[in-house]
Amino acid sequence: MPTPERIRFFGRTPDSFRPLAAECTLATIGQPLTAAELDQVAELIRGRPEVTLRFHSKAARDLEFLRHFPGLVRLSIDLWELEDIAGFSHLQGSLELLHFGKSRKRFSLRFLESMPALRALSLDAHTKDVASVAHLSRLTSLALRGITLPDL
Repeated sequence: MPTPERIRFFGRTPDSFRPLAAECTLATIGQPLTAAELDQVAELIRGRPEVTLRFHSKAARDLEFLRHFPGLVRLSIDLWELEDIAGFSHLQGSLELLHFGKSRKRFSLRFLESMPALRALSLDAHTKDVASVAHLSRLTSLALRGITLPDL
């Protein structure tokens, strides 16, 4: 009996763009994809709010790729070389779960104020404007890693 596919790694092989198994809950991208490939991924996860989309390793240096994922509900960003987060603006209103991993550059967290639907937030080492978390009235889960603040 085959093992259930809970994680799909996109871009490793041409057949990675086949339909997702029903039990798949994580779609992960660790290398740059073309706009057409990103559109394929978006189509595969559309209507699957239980699927977390994860970008990691060297998948991107900015978040403009998020324009391909309107209505995305669950997102994990682990991009050490991230240089620009303006692309978060493409997900205002829809995002309910966000993991924002450690990056070389530290970013202001004010973008969180435009994400009122967030219910779960995980931050790794990002502290600039951390008070913005207070605006997230629907938040039920908060994880802070690598964060030291005198007034937390």
